[in-house]
Amino acid sequence: MLRVLVVILVFLAGFFVLISDQPEKVFARSSDGVIEIEGMSRRVRSVEIDSTQSIGSIFEKRLSQYYLLTPVPAGLKFEPIVRAKALEQWKQIQPDLTELSIYFWNKASTEWEVVPTIVDLTEQTLEARLDLSEPIWIAVGK
Repeated sequence: MLRVLVVILVFLAGFFVLISDQPEKVFARSSDGVIEIEGMSRRVRSVEIDSTQSIGSIFEKRLSQYYLLTPVPAGLKFEPIVRAKALEQWKQIQPDLTELSIYFWNKASTEWEVVPTIVDLTEQTLEARLDLSEPIWIAVGK
């Protein structure tokens, strides 16, 4: 009887370990509503999004504010979808919305680099998948 009880307890403990380690949805939205982050992660619990009009580097193709994306905790592999939702406001500057992209600041090359970006004209959004294992700066540009 004791063996049966021990086997049941071990089985239940293993079951709860499996359940507790399931990926959870991570979602964040910038305060201006332009940038959204959405992904699944076992360890990253949230993403902080800060925005500013100016940072140390100049990005001449920039149409949006600069956004600093910070995963919490940092240092873990996390590749969420980044969505920019204000295409209508950029249409006056860049009439061909299909030429818009999401860019990120590459610290190693010290340059703004384009991220492969999907333009959804129906939903009026840009979408890109980013490696967000550490804080990065992004912006929308042409």
